[in-house]
Amino acid sequence: MRLATVRASENFSRERLRGFSFQRGFTRTVIVAGMVEGKGEQAAGEKEGRKLWTLREFGGKTVWDWLELLVVPLVLALITLVITVVFTWQQNVRQNELEDRRAQQAQKIENQRAQAEALQAYLDQMSALLLDKNLGGSDSTSGAQTSEVRQLARARTLTLLTRLGPEDKASVLQFVYESGLILRKGPGTSVVPGISDDSIPDCTPEVHLRGIYSIVSLQGADLRDAHLSSANLSGADLSGADLRHAYLAPAFSATQPVPSDAISILLNADLRGADLRGADLSSADLCYSKLNADSKLSGVDLSHAALMGVSEEGVSADVTIDRLERAESLDGAMMPNGLTYEELKSRREDGGPQ
Repeated sequence: MRLATVRASENFSRERLRGFSFQRGFTRTVIVAGMVEGKGEQAAGEKEGRKLWTLREFGGKTVWDWLELLVVPLVLALITLVITVVFTWQQNVRQNELEDRRAQQAQKIENQRAQAEALQAYLDQMSALLLDKNLGGSDSTSGAQTSEVRQLARARTLTLLTRLGPEDKASVLQFVYESGLILRKGPGTSVVPGISDDSIPDCTPEVHLRGIYSIVSLQGADLRDAHLSSANLSGADLSGADLRHAYLAPAFSATQPVPSDAISILLNADLRGADLRGADLSSADLCYSKLNADSKLSGVDLSHAALMGVSEEGVSADVTIDRLERAESLDGAMMPNGLTYEELKSRREDGGPQ
């Protein structure tokens, strides 16, 4: 009995020791597991810290995910906005250009209408002066013209010329010439005093001239850009006139012979102080026209022009020739001394008389 009690006590002690060993082993296992888990989390944190910033997770998404969700749509929206703005701007530019062209066309039509009305009113007024005020008359028995009527006609002419375009300016000059208001010529007289029309060498024979004095002076007239091809301005007072870029060349090809009735005639015209810069006077007849130091000739085309007898008061022919050489072209021109420009240059080169 005592022996059994001792054995039972030993077994209980042994079981108790075994329980303590298990509990201690379990605790150790839990502690070790916790330590391992902590080290794992620390390692994961360290690994996460070593990741590229674009691969780090924020709210379960990487930076690239956020970029796809936010930045890409924003960029697309910005591109769309830019394209829309550029397209709208281009549309506005085209619309403005179209409106400008329409406005310019409308203004052009309005200007043409206004010029046509002004020209018609001028023709009516001048016709009334010719018929009612005897503007073209000269003797007292038919109602002598007065200086006031002439001044009125001149004022109306010069004022109108400032308002008209190139073609309409030519219409005015044609009317004035055909009405005999630029030059009057009586029987047996010549447009060049002291010289018969038929005896002027190398100059266009003058026809249909009806006067020796001017009724409507074109002094200081605005003839810029005027198309005056084939115009007859013989004996006209064009002193101080603005003839910049006026076109008085024949309306024919330069490769064809120029008919005499296609030549612009400024025979014995007064060009003192006239501005001829850039004008085209090729093949024009300027025989015995008058120049002076104030005449502006730079850029003028005088190729094949008849310049016989062109002179300046108080200076030699050589000075006049030097002034004419300011022109853009003198090719084939007949110079004041009767030589062609090419002959004149050849004599200069040879040192002979000019």
